[in-house]
Amino acid sequence: MSIAVIGAGGQLGQDLCPLLDPDVFRITRKDVDVTDYTGLEKVLTECSPDIVINLSACNLVGKQTGYILTKSMKAPVRSAFMVSVN
Repeated sequence: MSIAVIGAGGQLGQDLCPLLDPDVFRITRKDVDVTDYTGLEKVLTECSPDIVINLSACNLVGKQTGYILTKSMKAPVRSAFMVSVN
């Protein structure tokens, strides 16, 4: 079973990834901007994981992030992440 971890470079990702299979796909902001739906879809299609763990986060907690995020999003907020469980 293959696993992809989005946000692997963050605090949670750095703690979780060593506990998973050594072949886990570690996806960081260097690999893809998670607000870029097309880019994210491409990266996930290339690694074709069975499970995706999303640990990405906005680090502007406590500030007026709503305006900043919606103005800078390359894809609508509602479509930034789509979940499919089969």
